[in-house]
Order: sequence, then structure tokens, then C-alpha cells
Amino acid sequence: MHKRSVAHFKIWGLFLCLLALSIAPARLAGQVIKGSISGLVVDQSGAAVPGAQVKGTNSGTAQATTSITDTGGNFRIPLLPVGTYSLEITKTGFQKLVVSEVGVSAGVNHDLGTLQLKLGQVTTLVEVTAAPVQMQTSEAAGSK
Repeated sequence: MHKRSVAHFKIWGLFLCLLALSIAPARLAGQVIKGSISGLVVDQSGAAVPGAQVKGTNSGTAQATTSITDTGGNFRIPLLPVGTYSLEITKTGFQKLVVSEVGVSAGVNHDLGTLQLKLGQVTTLVEVTAAPVQMQTSEAAGSK
């Protein structure tokens, strides 16, 4: 009888381990490990610039993701891995605008606000450095 109890215990233990392993990936997939960058692209008069290309490049991996501004000049580059990015904004008839040091944090949209393109040739470069991301830290309740 003792051997039978041990066998049942082993089977149930194996079953519970397999169940835990099958649930773990689903729980991990729900964790947010990506962020996004958004903004508004306007010209010197403040009018929206639709159809501008916004390319975000991860400074650590060189992986690039591209977005196009909508009719209101808005863009959003979603699902970016956490890291530091450089953005290049281009549109025919305007100078290229580069925004560097854009930090992306998990679960956070980094809104760059209004970005202004200047009339000119695409070969002309205007470079802007983004303000550093402020990280909020807090102590656990009850600890000092």
C-alpha cells in the first residue's frame, strides 16, 4: 500500500509541475516590457505635417521602426523594447530633424510634444536632444 501512495504522489507531483509550466508562459506574456514614442510634427507656421516619415532607431541594437504622421501630424511608434532611441523625421521639402537620447521605459508612452520641421532640403540636418526620462522610485510600505 505504501508503494502505491508514493506512485500517486509522484504522478500528482508531475502533473502539478506540468500544469505550472504551461501557465507560466501565459503569465509572462502579460508583463509589459515595451513602451512607445509619440508626438506631433508641424511646420514653421504651426500647421500639421501629414505623411512625414518618423524612424526610431534603438541606440543599443540599431533596430529601426518606422511610422508615418497622420493627417493631423501625429505619430506613434508602439511596442518598442526598453532602451534609448534616436528619431529621424523626414518629409520632402523640409530639413531632416533628428531627436536623440529618447528614453523608452516599460509600459510608458514617451510623448515628445510638438516637433517643428523647417523648410529646406532634406540634406540639411537639425538635431535636438530629448530631455532625460525621470525615473520614479518609491520605498515599499513600511520600510525605511
